[in-house]
Amino acid sequence: MSNILELVNVSKSYMQGSNQLDIIRNINLSLRAGELVGLVGPSGSGKSSLLHIAGLLDEPTSGDVWLMGDNYSKASEVKRTKARNKHLGFIYQFHHLLADFTALENVMMPQMIAGISKKVAKIKACQLLESVGLASRINHLPGELSGGEQQRVAIVRALANDPKLLLADEPTGNLDQNSCDVIFDLLVNQVKSKNIASLIVTHNMEIAQKIDSCYVIKDGDLQKL
Repeated sequence: MSNILELVNVSKSYMQGSNQLDIIRNINLSLRAGELVGLVGPSGSGKSSLLHIAGLLDEPTSGDVWLMGDNYSKASEVKRTKARNKHLGFIYQFHHLLADFTALENVMMPQMIAGISKKVAKIKACQLLESVGLASRINHLPGELSGGEQQRVAIVRALANDPKLLLADEPTGNLDQNSCDVIFDLLVNQVKSKNIASLIVTHNMEIAQKIDSCYVIKDGDLQKL
């Protein structure tokens, strides 16, 4: 089976005055369908930089980023945007739901942006929300949902366009421990059942131990735990 994502000798650096600051150096990482890979490390270690590069939100200083067999390292923003919409799903620590739209409308939105009809988008959004136990909450605004419920909506919104790669940045970081466990188990179930490759950034070592494989960024280098 070919890799969904492959990072080859990826480095990222910035200039601070006359000094070059190396964030990550010559990182190699690959993800296959249905595989969960964790990324841990202290704040400022480069986790988010690597996630943004993998998600085509930022370009590496050097190296190659392969997604679904295509190299996006130096691709145009138009091509990168199309790839993000077609192949990628994003989940963040803070759910970033649209406050003036219901749970149903939030999950419909990415589908409609991708060109799916309102009728079809609504049917799929209802099915997704039902699959995470929110059938009775579809017409509630984010402010009327608990933190765990909001994050469930964020998860299925990220899955609405059937992404090949799911990128999660501290997806349980804003939740209490009980909600954290429930949401993470739900996330794993969705990734495995839909055969999605997933890269998860987390500070929670209990979560990291449940992931298929886990890496740490230390002094710019990627090391397997």
